[in-house]
Amino acid sequence: MSAATVAANPPLPFTRDAIINQLRHQATNGPAYVQHGATKALAHLKGLYAEARYEARHAFEAARDALRDAVHQASVEDDSLYAKIEAIKSGEHIVTAEDLGEYATATNSDDDEEGSNNDDDEPH
Repeated sequence: MSAATVAANPPLPFTRDAIINQLRHQATNGPAYVQHGATKALAHLKGLYAEARYEARHAFEAARDALRDAVHQASVEDDSLYAKIEAIKSGEHIVTAEDLGEYATATNSDDDEEGSNNDDDEPH
């Protein structure tokens, strides 16, 4: 390095405060690509990346556990429904009003074309 360069731009002391101050200066005053790199370096130094990574990992694990629980619950419900259908098919289970839900109260009405034997529905 020439004497003029050293006088205008002295070497950076290798201390924590000097490095952080230099990065702050670059993050504020440099061109966009320098600002980006300096901001990223400051985030690493301050522990922001580690904190964000920890929070992201924690959220991922919570979502994974919730999904695993939902899949397990769905498989349990599916297995019980399948078992009930098989029991109905084999005659081991008699269908009750609770099994049918809202359809258990429906009765055959005169409006039901399939169950109606009246010829009144057809025009003469």
